[in-house]
Amino acid sequence: MFVGYTRLGKIKIKLGLDDEEPEYNTVSWLAMLFSAGMGIGLLFFGAYEPMTYYMTPPPGTVAPETREAMHTALAQTTYHWGLNAWAMYALVGGAVAYGAYRRGRVPLMSSILEPLFGARHARGAAGQVIDIFAIVATLFGTAVSLGIGALQIGRGVEIVAGIGPLGNTAVIGIIALLSVAFIASAVSGIGRGIQWLSNINMALAFMLGIFIFIFIAGPTLFLLNFIPSATLVYLQTLPEMIGRSASSGEEAQEFVSAWTVFYWAWWVSWTPRW
Repeated sequence: MFVGYTRLGKIKIKLGLDDEEPEYNTVSWLAMLFSAGMGIGLLFFGAYEPMTYYMTPPPGTVAPETREAMHTALAQTTYHWGLNAWAMYALVGGAVAYGAYRRGRVPLMSSILEPLFGARHARGAAGQVIDIFAIVATLFGTAVSLGIGALQIGRGVEIVAGIGPLGNTAVIGIIALLSVAFIASAVSGIGRGIQWLSNINMALAFMLGIFIFIFIAGPTLFLLNFIPSATLVYLQTLPEMIGRSASSGEEAQEFVSAWTVFYWAWWVSWTPRW
């Protein structure tokens, strides 16, 4: 906010050379942002999290299963998945992008610290330690997303096929298939596999949204009123959500530990990918 709202925010710095043009069009770029930045976690928690808050609102807020709980649930979900979360990506991603595409440094986390530690230390043992920690953090973050995705797909198979609970063998098989798809898209490169998959994901998500929002499955007029109302509730309760901590009581501590702190750790673990 300091950079954005002071005179520094008026300085336009291109994340690339002066004569370079964008490598991808805006639609594909946005598709890759959401697909690679959130992925299956958005599909899983996008439905699960608001319903959880609706039935069990954050401590000290509203009564469960009421209209107030409905608005509070979406506001709390927006807090975990909205601007606060993307700010972590923007901070780290912008720093790496500036060093790599503007200054010509290697696109690694250690390159961010070259102006602070000097090129010799940043590219030496200290930089290697930083990069190793970044890889480990990314590994754990990816593992969380992969595990959530496998559980979601497994449960979908159980419901659609009408079978009993899947065993560990089936879940491991799902994880193996997801891993193969992940490796195949990564090896094919950003310009091919990742961009194509992201565009397909965005198109399918848009079609699903249109189906629910306008046509058959959803109450269109209600949603048109609910979304701006929930947005205003989010803005109104944002200071309260930011200030909720262990000092607010034992229930608040349990809630923050189970949800907010988990999300912040998850988001931070993914920032090296940017």
